[in-house]
Amino acid sequence: MPANVSVVVTGTDRASSVLGGIKTAIGGIGLAAGAALGSAIIAPTEFANTVDDLNDRLGIGAEQTSAWVAALELGEVGIESGSKALTGLTKTIAGGGQALDEMGVAFLDLSDKPRAFNDIMLDLAERFSEMPDGLEKSGLAMKVFGKSGQDMIPFLNRGKEGITDLLGEADKLGLTLSGPTLAANDALTFGMKRLDLAGKGLMTTIGAAIIPILADLIAPLSNAVAMVTNFVKPFAPLVAGVLGAVAALGALIGGGAVLMAV
Repeated sequence: MPANVSVVVTGTDRASSVLGGIKTAIGGIGLAAGAALGSAIIAPTEFANTVDDLNDRLGIGAEQTSAWVAALELGEVGIESGSKALTGLTKTIAGGGQALDEMGVAFLDLSDKPRAFNDIMLDLAERFSEMPDGLEKSGLAMKVFGKSGQDMIPFLNRGKEGITDLLGEADKLGLTLSGPTLAANDALTFGMKRLDLAGKGLMTTIGAAIIPILADLIAPLSNAVAMVTNFVKPFAPLVAGVLGAVAALGALIGGGAVLMAV
C-alpha cells in the first residue's frame, strides 16, 4: 500500500476509535444510571402519566382518578377502553344526562348541583348489575359510556359493592396518588426530557470538535482511493483471466470426479 494511503487510513481509524470510545463511555454511564433508576422510576411514572391524562379529562382529582385507574386494572378492563368509557360518561353528564335518566340514575342532587362522580358511577354499576346481559344492556352501556361502554359491562356487573371493594383495594395497594405527586411526576418527566436533550447536546458538542478533523481527512482519503484504483486498473484483465482459469479448472476437476464415480 502506498505510504500516503497508509497515513490517511491510519488517521481515519484513529478518529473512528476516538469517536467509538467516547460513545461507549457515555453509553456506559447511561446504562449504569438506567440500571439503578429504571425500575424505580419508569413503572410509577407511566402509571402517574396515565392518571394525569385521565384526570385532565375527568376533572375529579388525582386521588379519585388514580383509584379508578387501578380499579379498572384490578377489574380486568383495559386502561385504554376504561379511560375512554369514563371520559364518555363525563360527556354524557355534560350533555344533560338523558342516558342516565333512562337508567334511573340522577346526576343532580336535591340542590340541582352535579353529584359526585364516584356516586354516579357506583349507582350505574348497581343498575347494570341488576340487568340481564343482552342487546338492551349493551345499548344502554354505549349510550352512557360511549363506544367503549360494552367493554365496561363485566366491570359494571360487579355492582356497587364489588367496585367499592376494588377502589378500596387500590388504596391498600398504594395506588392512589395525590395532586402533589402528579405535580412532582410532571417535573420529573420534564427533567428526564431535559437530561436526554443535554446528552444529545454533549454528543453534538464533541462531534462539532471532531467533524473538522474528519473533513480534513476526506480529500486525502479520496485521492488515495483514486490512486489505488489507478494502480489496480492495468491488472484488471489479468485478474479476470486468472479467475476465469480457476473457474474452468474447477469445472474440469468436478467433471472428472463425476466420470470416475460412474
